[in-house]
Amino acid sequence: MTLSTALAVDQSPDLLGHYIHHVRGLPLKPAMKSARIRSARKLLCHHPDLGAWMKRPTPARLTDLHRCGAWPLVIWAGVYRRIAMDAELLLCKPGGVDLSAVYELAYPNDISRVTRTGLDLGWSPNWVRQVARHALPVICIWAAKTVDELGDQDFEAFADEVQRSPYVSASARYRAHTRSLALQ
Repeated sequence: MTLSTALAVDQSPDLLGHYIHHVRGLPLKPAMKSARIRSARKLLCHHPDLGAWMKRPTPARLTDLHRCGAWPLVIWAGVYRRIAMDAELLLCKPGGVDLSAVYELAYPNDISRVTRTGLDLGWSPNWVRQVARHALPVICIWAAKTVDELGDQDFEAFADEVQRSPYVSASARYRAHTRSLALQ
């Protein structure tokens, strides 16, 4: 799936207002909440239409996110289907951007069900974590679906997009492939 074929997403005009409401409800210190809101405002000041911003080349988006520190906004917007996210950006994200935490807030049963299933299958806790907390949110956000809505065609399309992505490293491509197969 590419951005042009992604499922419809919520393009409500008050994206920042909804995000601020989300941030205020997080169990963070006030300074951390303020920093997230400030970063979101900075990115949206330069790129008020995140849907249009998502069409920019991945290196440009990564530079914008690095400069603004607005990964939390973009992750939230992807999880809550405010923007359609491509596999390339999701796989190029740095660690520590709270993807699985935000996903778990929105879809609390998905990660726990996949975790239980992996443990029931005898997988190591580390592998279960990689599949449930790394692969699951990425694929579900990319497809704009919950785990129950994913089908074989989603996994095939995800694998195709990852394979065509020039900015995904070989190691990230391999991890995405193996984790995706396990999730499937």
